[in-house]
Amino acid sequence: SGFIKSNTVGNPNLEPEIGETVTAGVVFQPRWGWSDGLRIAVDWYDIELKGAIASLGAQEILDDLLLRGNTAWEPFVVRDGTALGFSRVNATQLNLNAQRTNGVDIEFAYRVPLADLPLSLPGALNLRAIGSWTDDARTITASGVDTDVAGTITNPNWSWNVTGVYTLDRLSANLQVRY
Repeated sequence: SGFIKSNTVGNPNLEPEIGETVTAGVVFQPRWGWSDGLRIAVDWYDIELKGAIASLGAQEILDDLLLRGNTAWEPFVVRDGTALGFSRVNATQLNLNAQRTNGVDIEFAYRVPLADLPLSLPGALNLRAIGSWTDDARTITASGVDTDVAGTITNPNWSWNVTGVYTLDRLSANLQVRY
C-alpha cells in the first residue's frame, strides 16, 4: 500500500463546449367566457452538447490507465522509483463527454377572480401546473459508454410543480406540490 498525491491542475488545451439546440413551442391563451385567464404552453426541446467539460479523479485515471491499458492517461501520472511506481496524479478538466437531452415542457395556468364564479366570493385564485417530460438524458463518454438516466429515480421521466395561490387585497395564501 502507499499514499498517492493528487493535484488538480489547469488545462490550457481545453476546448469550448459546442451545443446545438432545437426548440419549438406553442401558447394557447383564449379570451372568451370562462376561458379568460387560461394559458396553456407546450415546448419541445432537443439539446446536444459535444466536448462537454468534465474531470476524472485520481482513482478513475489510474483504473483506466493500469487496469484497462488506456495510455492516453500516461501524461497525467508522475512516475518515480517508489514501490507503486508513481507518486502523483494530476487531475484536470478535459473535453470528455457528449450530452444529449430531449423532452417536452408543459404549462397550464388559470387566473380567475372568484367574484366571477357562481358563489361570488372575494379575492382571486391563481392555479398553475408546470410539467416536464424527459425522453432522453444521455451522457456519452469519450470511450463510447452511453448512459441514459431519464426515467431513473434521480431523473424521472415526469416531474411536476403545481401551485395554487389565493389573493385577497394584500393577503395571499400559497399551496405548492412537487412531484
